[in-house]
Amino acid sequence: MHGLLVLLCLQLSLIAAATATSGVTYSRGDRNAYLTARGHELEDAPSHYNYKLLRKQQLQEPPAEHWDDPQACTLYIAESSIPNAGLGLYTTVSYTKFAQIGHSEVGVILYDISQHYPGSDSAKDLFKNYVWGSNILTYGTFEAAESSVMMFGFGMMANDYPGLTNVQQNENYQKTKFWKDGTFTLAIEGVKHATVEDIGRGASSIHSGIAFHATRPVDAGDEIFISYGSGWFKAREKVVGVVSEQEHYKMAYDVVKQFMKTAKQDELDINKDGVALQKRYDERIINSDWIKEKPRLKAALPDNVSDLPTVMHMGTAAFSMKDNKRTVEWIEENGSCVDVIAAGISTIPQAGIGAYAKRTVQKDSIVISTPVITLTLNQLKLRKAALGVDGQEYIVHGGFQMLLNYCYGHHESTLVFLPSAPSVNFINHGGKDKANAEIRWSSSPHHQADWLNLSFEEITAKMKSGLFFDIVATKDIKRGDEILLDYGNDWVDNWDYHIEHSDSNNLITEMLGVATSADYNQDKDSIVKTVVEQETHPYPEHIETICSFDPPESCKSLSDENSLNGVNCIVQSNYTVPATKFHHCEIISREGDENGTNWYTANVTVAKNSPEKIQVTEYYLVKYLHRYAIRFVDRPYSKDQYKEGVFRYPIGMGDGMMPEQWLNLRQQAANT
Repeated sequence: MHGLLVLLCLQLSLIAAATATSGVTYSRGDRNAYLTARGHELEDAPSHYNYKLLRKQQLQEPPAEHWDDPQACTLYIAESSIPNAGLGLYTTVSYTKFAQIGHSEVGVILYDISQHYPGSDSAKDLFKNYVWGSNILTYGTFEAAESSVMMFGFGMMANDYPGLTNVQQNENYQKTKFWKDGTFTLAIEGVKHATVEDIGRGASSIHSGIAFHATRPVDAGDEIFISYGSGWFKAREKVVGVVSEQEHYKMAYDVVKQFMKTAKQDELDINKDGVALQKRYDERIINSDWIKEKPRLKAALPDNVSDLPTVMHMGTAAFSMKDNKRTVEWIEENGSCVDVIAAGISTIPQAGIGAYAKRTVQKDSIVISTPVITLTLNQLKLRKAALGVDGQEYIVHGGFQMLLNYCYGHHESTLVFLPSAPSVNFINHGGKDKANAEIRWSSSPHHQADWLNLSFEEITAKMKSGLFFDIVATKDIKRGDEILLDYGNDWVDNWDYHIEHSDSNNLITEMLGVATSADYNQDKDSIVKTVVEQETHPYPEHIETICSFDPPESCKSLSDENSLNGVNCIVQSNYTVPATKFHHCEIISREGDENGTNWYTANVTVAKNSPEKIQVTEYYLVKYLHRYAIRFVDRPYSKDQYKEGVFRYPIGMGDGMMPEQWLNLRQQAANT
């Protein structure tokens, strides 16, 4: 779906005044009904000229010099330089430190995994190997009790090689633009976001502002490495073996440096005294008792003393991966271009973000090839408790995760396929008339074509990337044109059924015209109400406060017997606001000083894991909180995607594309 709805990117210019009195329900394609509902403010409605202007601005995001040449490609997928790591992501141009690489991407939240998939190995494997922590989204951790994020583009295609990380997610917006709620399509400074009524709400992710930048100078030919987090490899040690982290490479460098220093002091030369030095190196370091207790440090050290001068020059991490660079010619010959698409404002009314061609593509030519992950519907099902006619409680089907709307499937199969290439998931539905592209099984050499001959049972055992789609132009597509698919008759029929039978009252219409948390966060100097003040002038029910607070180690929690109204510790806030250290809080009091600055006292709830990995909750009374340390968020499960009745259906695959043996629902129907 990717944005075929109100409340997404269109709100950059449209959302100024949705009326609280409107009871109009309309389909996503009825632009006039939308303008009527929002008060006829036609002066800021997007004309065709404005669409072109916005598209032009999107295509000129920095670094624009890489996008001016309609024939140039800057990002490719090809065989990774890491042995046995599959495919990797490469750049054919250089980037300076902090430069943005690629376009902003969308993240889709998966929630309450342990609750909905107890004992499901296949679901756990999917969520373990492909998802990110929800802290990569602004305030994403507050949306549900348990949440992870499927992050397309870099988040699914870039490998990690600790010590050589050269790209990371851009977190600057968390620190300097905290009015955003995780997306550039919904929250921009100075714009109100009063909700509007649309039965299509909750069908696509609002979190579409995930960007990446270079953490060091990146050269043409470099493979893109992004950190998976310090515990990722350790948690998979039985599968991937002992893998050193960045800290181990730094420690290894210090060990080598000290060894070389001692050798110099003893007047030993590697060229002349190599045998003696190798014996000393083995005895004192490689085979020593102390290194045996540090297997990840040992893995970061070179085996041969003759390599130590090179290690001192390159660094231990770079030495361990001497072949992580490719020539541009090799990449172009052996890789598939994946920067063909730029995200921008869709030309489809109320469609939100769309995908635009950065280069002219002729009819029957490949627009982009994308890896797809093979999934099953069962991996995306939600469960809920319901009472049976016998009065007993049963666990029943309760819908699907939003991720289903980004998958491709067939109504006679429980298999679905999730594309991972950059910006592919912004391609909207244009219908039979406007569609200018279609999906096919790929002709790329990276596509595991032999998988298409596997049985249903065999393909469901391959819950990983291996298959590829080609997005192929069915018409000539000019640079700057929006790329559109036909989602298929089944998808259209399900959408029409959703419009006809959905109860719009279930889709948060009680919030019609009510300000969102993004609105409250825009006024960064406003007074925050205390709990007493909220008794008579409350915030909207779906909004709560969070406070930035990092419990200091020196703050000793009071025992339960000595706690004051459940408060374990009383501390003074640090003025510095850590961007990722937010916790639920209640504002107890507010006091102004002689300079007109308000200082707040709050009860802060901090959830921690005990040494036994059991989650415990501690309560802190935090004094002297600055206004900038307080934010507004939506309460858990109050956003649209968590409501019952939201639209969920995969995009249709073309007739004949799904192998016959994978149509398991057809086979089940024939056997009944």
